[in-house]
Amino acid sequence: MTRADLPEALQSPEQLDELLSRPSQAVVDLFKRLEGPLAVVGGGGKIGPSLVSMACRARDAAESGQEIVVVDIFPDQSVREKIAQLGAKTVKCDLLDPDAVASLPDAANVVYMAGMKFGTTGNPALTWAVNGILPAYVAGRYRNANIVAFSTGCVYNMVPVNSGGSVESDPIEPIGEYSNSCVARERVLEYCSQRYETPMLLVRLNYAV
Repeated sequence: MTRADLPEALQSPEQLDELLSRPSQAVVDLFKRLEGPLAVVGGGGKIGPSLVSMACRARDAAESGQEIVVVDIFPDQSVREKIAQLGAKTVKCDLLDPDAVASLPDAANVVYMAGMKFGTTGNPALTWAVNGILPAYVAGRYRNANIVAFSTGCVYNMVPVNSGGSVESDPIEPIGEYSNSCVARERVLEYCSQRYETPMLLVRLNYAV
């Protein structure tokens, strides 16, 4: 997508959703090469539906017939219905239940998006459980898959506002319960990748909206 493809102004939330989920040619080409089902674990959260929508649109454009499965607890039923309308299968699962995770459908490729992102102050124990224990269950279940796991730029320390921001080579110096639990998530996933020889990529995401 280039600037020429963008409207001068957004007229509706629906138009924004369309732009956020519009696949590039590179994504369409990826789905032409991708083999096996794709599971998006924790795909019912803040940015999951946009990612799932892009995946479904790319799959359809590539005519690859990919099965896309979205796994989440789905506290908001309307989100589950929206994802199903996009052409993805939905599976409701308590990811903190190891037996439930073990029964999840097979997938050759996994996008891991599960995490406790807000509410840390009010419930730090749950935050650590979700970010530190849950990844081991999912990585163990999908040990034979290719995994891309979302993390956060909050694992870095504060930097001057005029510095341009943290970079990947900066030391990991988390501040607070949430950020430390995110380092735990990364390390647990890293351990599982090494133990099971699972191809895995960690993506540290920063976003404002």
